[in-house]
Amino acid sequence: MDGVTSTNMNKLIPVLMVLSIIPFINPVYADHLEGSMISDAECAEKMGRDCFCWEQGSCKFTSDPLGTMLKPFDAVFGGLALVIFWAMVVGLLWLRTESPHL
Repeated sequence: MDGVTSTNMNKLIPVLMVLSIIPFINPVYADHLEGSMISDAECAEKMGRDCFCWEQGSCKFTSDPLGTMLKPFDAVFGGLALVIFWAMVVGLLWLRTESPHL
């Protein structure tokens, strides 16, 4: 019985040590750091052009997640991002299976 208790205590002590440190760890978020978020005018001045919302982190991801993820690609591919991604998926599947049924 003594061996079981000491084994449990050997596991319990490191867990309690970690749990006692957790309240003192402060989470750090980029949007709360001073100077991390800049205005549209400051961004346009630094970049020399109008800034996109994904460059500033001001896109509304929760209301339109797919559209927000595709915005950078749409800016590059001119609205054909989904077509190019699907072509890559189908092409990789065809290369893997070599089946004309795709």
